Amino acid sequence: MNTNLSPDTKISTTISNESQHIHLPVQVPIDERPLHGNQGNREISHLPFAPQGMTIVLHAEVGCRAETIARGIGKKLGWEVINTDHLEYLCANEVEHKLLPENLSGPAQKWAQTWIANNHFRIDKNNPKAFILTEVVFHLAGLGNLIILNSSAGSYLPAETTVHVQIIAPIEERIRYLTQEFRLSQSSAEKWIEHSEELQQDLLFSQFHQQKSIAPTVDLVLNSGRLHEDICIEMVISVLKSKYDLLISSK
Repeated sequence: MNTNLSPDTKISTTISNESQHIHLPVQVPIDERPLHGNQGNREISHLPFAPQGMTIVLHAEVGCRAETIARGIGKKLGWEVINTDHLEYLCANEVEHKLLPENLSGPAQKWAQTWIANNHFRIDKNNPKAFILTEVVFHLAGLGNLIILNSSAGSYLPAETTVHVQIIAPIEERIRYLTQEFRLSQSSAEKWIEHSEELQQDLLFSQFHQQKSIAPTVDLVLNSGRLHEDICIEMVISVLKSKYDLLISSK
């Protein structure tokens, strides 16, 4: 995975020199034709500061094919997928996470800093890692045009510029997926699920005093045990397009 989040990467966007407001890119390839005339390069003129693009956050249980779905969305949109390993790398690498704000435009920097300050009250003051994680997630969201997978801090990204998706599946389907994908016994798969869920809850409580991993305002709940991965991907992109249209048309 590319961890060099420079302004030249595919998650960067363009700022209007004339207005200094952010143009969110139209990158939803379900149907490349505009819905109502030429809708390219529309501006969020009513926002004094905003991220450089939308963000998708996938909140998922273990064994729900979330990373496969995230990769599929990323491939269609040309967006970066940020998983837990990538987040841990950015948090552990002081140089990398301190460079993130430098990739943001002025309005996006102000947006990120405002939301970081607004969320400090949620964080355990005795847990510096939680502060770093929050800063990394909000600076990444300031860049926009990316997908964040299973991040507790991602739960607090604002609904206006974020698509929050909860991915679930029946326990039997999750066990079946883990046994097939990783060649585990049923007993090992069950233990993996149990251990992962306990670990996730412990992290949520220790970092944010949060009991549940689901975002307060979820836009979409997908049952990946009942829906094909391609359908899940198209549904997420459809919701992204709808939220984007709502954001730029609101006054």
